[in-house]
Amino acid sequence: MKKFNINDDVKVKLNEEGLKVWKKANFYNELQKDENGYYTFQFWDFMNIFGEHIYLGSNCLFENNSLFFNEENLHDTN
Repeated sequence: MKKFNINDDVKVKLNEEGLKVWKKANFYNELQKDENGYYTFQFWDFMNIFGEHIYLGSNCLFENNSLFFNEENLHDTN
């Protein structure tokens, strides 16, 4: 098992529904997309913005329903 610090970044490709949720949240920072179409969030910020919208049967907010974690931020638990 690996552990991950919620202050570390995750990457996600938001779809139109995800962008609508982000815009409704009206956060102070500008949303920046990288050259591959991914948006980067600190994990705690991602949970704060999208958490209430992610549940069984909800509309998918991002492509492939996947978050990407940098392997350098995953650490052994032992």
